[in-house]
Amino acid sequence: HGAWQGAVSDDYALTHAVRGAGLLVAFVPEAVVPSYGGVGLAELLRWVGRQMTITRVYWPALFWVAVIHHAQFTAFFVTGFWAAGVPGGLLWGVVQILGMMTAYIRGKKAPWSHHLEGRRLTSALWVPVASFITLQGALRALLSRRIEWRGQVYDMRSPTKTVILR
Repeated sequence: HGAWQGAVSDDYALTHAVRGAGLLVAFVPEAVVPSYGGVGLAELLRWVGRQMTITRVYWPALFWVAVIHHAQFTAFFVTGFWAAGVPGGLLWGVVQILGMMTAYIRGKKAPWSHHLEGRRLTSALWVPVASFITLQGALRALLSRRIEWRGQVYDMRSPTKTVILR
């Protein structure tokens, strides 16, 4: 099958092929493999930018949902406390705490959670920053369909047309 011909993203190519066959893709948490390697902020920003660019090309509707969601969250995060005074500040605090609690609980329920002992709280505390990071990746994806991965530069023209630039 030519589903991978010209594709950069194997998971999105598989998703398109499965959906094209009239089947559904099911998320199986046990199939997720956690990565324990450390990365710095610069590499994290590059990774998020790549993921958002790939999503923009392969699943534009999801990309725009993410842009709108993270733009609203970021706007609320930045202005919520000041724009509505004390009530806005209280709501802002509740939203932050609920987001962090949700991340902590999800981390606890993950099949690989025993590997995350001691990291769940740290991860949960970073939740408010995640929208900023995702939004910057989305904004970068709006500027270009090019990604760099392991020294190769790809120009994704469509889900099935990719040009290797170097």
